[in-house]
Amino acid sequence: LIAVMLFITTSVIAQNKATITSAQAGDWDQPATWVGNSVPGTNDDVVIAHSLDVGDTRSCNSITINASARLDVEASLTVANTSTMAAGGLLKIKSGGTYTQTTGNFTNTQGTIQILPGRAMIFSNSGSTLTNTGTITISSNSSAYGALMLPGTYTESGAGVVNYSRFLSGTNTWELIGPMLSGYSIEDFVEDNDDIATGNGSGNGASGEYAVGVYTNTSEAYSAGNTWQNYTTSTVSTAGNLEPGKGYQMASDNAGTGAGSGAEINFTGNVETGNVSETITNNEEGSNNANGADGTKFALLSNPYPSYITVASFISGNTAALHDAHEAIYGWNGT
Repeated sequence: LIAVMLFITTSVIAQNKATITSAQAGDWDQPATWVGNSVPGTNDDVVIAHSLDVGDTRSCNSITINASARLDVEASLTVANTSTMAAGGLLKIKSGGTYTQTTGNFTNTQGTIQILPGRAMIFSNSGSTLTNTGTITISSNSSAYGALMLPGTYTESGAGVVNYSRFLSGTNTWELIGPMLSGYSIEDFVEDNDDIATGNGSGNGASGEYAVGVYTNTSEAYSAGNTWQNYTTSTVSTAGNLEPGKGYQMASDNAGTGAGSGAEINFTGNVETGNVSETITNNEEGSNNANGADGTKFALLSNPYPSYITVASFISGNTAALHDAHEAIYGWNGT
C-alpha cells in the first residue's frame, strides 16, 4: 500500500510541471494563446515563440524567448529559475510591469531588454548571473526612473551593451547626479550627448565649457571662486572615466519651460553589482564656517547602481565613516 501511494504521489507531481509553448500572438491569460489551450502556471517552463502580453499577475518556472519573439510585461511576472532569450528576441517591461526572477541565471543572446520609466527588472538572488551579448536599455523621464536590480554577477561580451537613458533638467537649473554604469569616459560622454549644455562665452558659461563638473571642497577652491569646476574642451580629453559613486553637476541645453523641461542623456557601460567605495576628504580647516571659506567636510556622492538604494541602508552601512553630526544625505531641490 505504501509503495502504491508513493507511485501515485510522484505521478501527480510530474503532471504539475510542463513545457508550454505559445501557439499564436496574444495575451498570456488566454487559452488560445498556447499550444493545447493550456495557460502556463507557476511550475511550468514557458517558451515564447510569438508576440505576447502579460496583463495580469503571472508566475512560471522559467522563460525562453525565441528568436524574433516578443514579451511585453505590463503586470507582475515572477520567474523562478534560469531563463534565456535568443537573437532578435525582445523583453519589454512596460507601464505597470515588473519582471522578478527569484533564482537562477538569465542569458540575453543578442536580444533586447527594454525597461521603461518607473519599471524594474529584479533579480532577487545574489547567486544569479546576468549574461548579456545583446542590448539592455533602461529609460527615465522627469518623474520616473527605470531600474535593473542585480545583486549577483553581470557579464558582457561581443556586442553586449547596457544603456541608461537619464532625464536631465535644462539650463534653467542644475542637477546633481552620477553615473549608474561604469567604464564610460567623460570625453565620450560629452561627445555622445548633444543635449549636454555648452558655454557660449556670453553669460551662459565660458566658451568651450561643458555643463558637466565636479565639486571641490578646499579653501583654495573657495577663495578662487571655483568650488564647482566644469570640464572644458581643453581638459575633457584627460579627464578619465565618469566615476561610479562620485557626484557631478550637469545640465542639458533644453531650457524649455515647466517641470518637464530638459532632455534624456545616455550613459553606457557595465553594471556594478558589488560594494562601491568613494573617498571623502575633510578639508575644513577649523572655523566651522558654513560658507566654505576654510574648506568643508562635505563631498558630493551619487548612487553607482542602475536601481534605487535606500537612504536608511546607505547611512547604516556608512555610520563609521560619516561625521557624527552629519549622518545624513543632503540633496538639492534646484532652487
